[in-house]
Amino acid sequence: MPVGSTPSVHLIHVVEEEATWQGHSMSFTLQPIPVRRPARGRAEAALECARCGLPVWLRIRSARATVRRRRAWLSMALLSWVVAPSPLVAWELVPQLMFSLSNEQTLSVIGGSLLLFFFGLFALIRFMIEDGVRMSEGGRRWRAVRDGCHGLRRVPR
Repeated sequence: MPVGSTPSVHLIHVVEEEATWQGHSMSFTLQPIPVRRPARGRAEAALECARCGLPVWLRIRSARATVRRRRAWLSMALLSWVVAPSPLVAWELVPQLMFSLSNEQTLSVIGGSLLLFFFGLFALIRFMIEDGVRMSEGGRRWRAVRDGCHGLRRVPR
């Protein structure tokens, strides 16, 4: 996924939200983010919501910083998937290790491997959705986000 000069995520304004026993449905309006990425570092920009008129503050990273962030998430995913099976492989290759562990230690080894595997899944998802845009925090800027009606979404292709 190449990083363009403008973010590929869109600002959303939640219009209607409904939770039923069958699931959760949400209706929202999409608004593109017409702010160009900075050449270096990151920049903050205020975008006025087309639906309600409130300013929503965004923190936008440069293309280089976004690529670096994506690489970091991918390397964390790959590293966790390399490390996750290693205790299980060592446990299988060294038979006396299997019999020397108590039940609690065995559960800890298996639980640690599963935890690393699921962290790898989380990091892979973050790698896929990373676009270098965050909703900014602090002070009065948080007002538009606090009510729960704004967010960031990637538009399906």
